[in-house]
Amino acid sequence: MPLDDTHTKTVGFVIGDDEVVGTFFVVQRSDKCFMLTAAHNLVPHNAVKTRIRTHDGSTLYEWDPGPWFFPDLDGGLDLAINCFDPASSEDLLFTAIPIDEQGMDVMGAHPKLGTTVYFAGLLAPVERMGEAGIPMVRSGSLGALYQPGVAYDESWGPMTAHLIDTRSWGGFSGSPCWWQMTIRAQPSDPKRHP
Repeated sequence: MPLDDTHTKTVGFVIGDDEVVGTFFVVQRSDKCFMLTAAHNLVPHNAVKTRIRTHDGSTLYEWDPGPWFFPDLDGGLDLAINCFDPASSEDLLFTAIPIDEQGMDVMGAHPKLGTTVYFAGLLAPVERMGEAGIPMVRSGSLGALYQPGVAYDESWGPMTAHLIDTRSWGGFSGSPCWWQMTIRAQPSDPKRHP
């Protein structure tokens, strides 16, 4: 598997109406950090807060990050962004993903059908994991690319999205996804290597 436990440190959790409703992840551009999550984690809930583990792993830090920015809520873009600026970030267990590394054009690669995908989030149905804020990594494969008309539920959508073939569990909405890329070596030049 191409991931290690630093990938679970990129995520925190979205709390709405006093329960975990999804996952956010932290990205960094220049010297600023931001939280990204699915907009549907926030819109239907009241008193939204965010939660992340502290360095000792035994406690959770919870805060109200203030208003979220929705780049295209009316157009169906299921994305919400906020500054990641908790009051005591030096005590928190997190790793920010450099945003430039997450572009679709990394090394000229593009997602392909059947590619293995990994995503980190919270397995909310396991109550103890939710209470402790313990993230986990799940996997699946890209089953369909650029599918139009995908709706989260009757009140959200439609949008164009890639579909991952995996079992769906509550708590993973808004999780970061990584896809496994195979790099093939170029054949050697026979003129240079007789």
